[in-house]
Amino acid sequence: MEKDIIIKKLEEHDERFEKVDKRLDRQMVAILDNREDINWIKENIVTKDNHQEVISRLDEIVLIVSEIREDHFFAIEWLKKHELRIANLEART
Repeated sequence: MEKDIIIKKLEEHDERFEKVDKRLDRQMVAILDNREDINWIKENIVTKDNHQEVISRLDEIVLIVSEIREDHFFAIEWLKKHELRIANLEART
């Protein structure tokens, strides 16, 4: 009789250990995922050593965008003048 109780208790403990083991497995997977994310961040984050390089690149991008906007503005003005000329020519005929 006592043997049956002991076996039952052992089986209950086995079930509990299996649940804990599954939780630990999930946590291990999460830890490994986090480790990969942390490594990616370490490789790609701006640091004190390379922040000036990033700022320089951003300055270059801003300059290029400004030039594009300026070209766009002049192109629009050029088109407006041509549309006005076309409208004037069409009005004469």
